[in-house]
Amino acid sequence: MTPEQLEERLKALLSGLVGSYKEASFDRGAAISVGEPPKTYRITSGVEVRIEPAPGMEPEYLHTHTVLGEDLSVRVIAHGGAAASNAAAVVRRITSALPTTGGVNFIPANETHEILAQYVLRVRSQ
Repeated sequence: MTPEQLEERLKALLSGLVGSYKEASFDRGAAISVGEPPKTYRITSGVEVRIEPAPGMEPEYLHTHTVLGEDLSVRVIAHGGAAASNAAAVVRRITSALPTTGGVNFIPANETHEILAQYVLRVRSQ
């Protein structure tokens, strides 16, 4: 699965659970993107999902050999105060519908460093 294919699957899977991108007064669709969204896009509240454009590789240790699997890093970012619990719901929806590897990492918000609360997980792409 390519990052773009994952983006389309997540748009269908997370319909109604994520925020939307805005540009000036125009709605630009679900807040799900491959890589950084355009600088002119903004999201003020809700949940944003970003997919890393390049897959990572992680070894799978089998009985007689090792296979190098590819996975895509997905970041679920909470915008606005009420969105932290919504971000957890988005993570649960992703992990119940798609194969993931490793755990889900939570990064707490840090206002001093302008870091929003977010989860990072990896979706198996092959």
